[in-house]
Amino acid sequence: MAGLTPFQFSSRRTQEKSIGGNLLGINIGGTLGQGLKTAFSWYEMWINPEKVDINTTYIQKKRHTAGSIVTYHYRREPFEMTVSGQCGWVMIQSKSGGESKITINRQGISQNIEQPRSPKELGLASDNSDNSPRLFLKRLKNIADEPMYFVDANGIEHLNVKFIKIFTKQFPEGIICEGYYTRFHVPESADDVQSITYDFAFIVENLVPVSIFEKSLGMWRKGHQIAGFFKGL
Repeated sequence: MAGLTPFQFSSRRTQEKSIGGNLLGINIGGTLGQGLKTAFSWYEMWINPEKVDINTTYIQKKRHTAGSIVTYHYRREPFEMTVSGQCGWVMIQSKSGGESKITINRQGISQNIEQPRSPKELGLASDNSDNSPRLFLKRLKNIADEPMYFVDANGIEHLNVKFIKIFTKQFPEGIICEGYYTRFHVPESADDVQSITYDFAFIVENLVPVSIFEKSLGMWRKGHQIAGFFKGL
């Protein structure tokens, strides 16, 4: 059921720095590389969003002449996806207690090359079963805050495309949305101090089908055992 399949999110930079990517300049290809990348570079949402709205607009331009109106029809604009939901109770803690840890996004200061990151930042210890409302929101915000360009271990610059993997009524078999965030909002009020709500806007520049291997992974699916196998290697 699509409602029980956890939505996931990632970025090209996160995947490049993971075990299945180009960690330390070593690129692991084939099925093993795909499995490692899927297991270590996708984070799961704590609870799927309450609402996903995908809006499509089309470009037309009208020109007025002396006796008529001429309409020029162009392409469609990139999809705009707005997502909103409620994470859950704010006091739920993860196994690692990662909610209370303060991390600094260390960038190269004098050079345009990133400084070495800790194993957990590299995805070596990422575990989707180690999750909580605040930890999920922290991970999602960190992905949204990542710069749109990064330099890999070989000194090559890449566009840091952001990914959101969704399973909805429109896409029951799953779809990967590639694009970038334009807004991230976390409202707080005295009326509700126990739960965390959020909403964000995401421009979808490309849609990619979810592969059978990626579809099987998730903490609510048997494929989670496959991810655990790769993590234990």
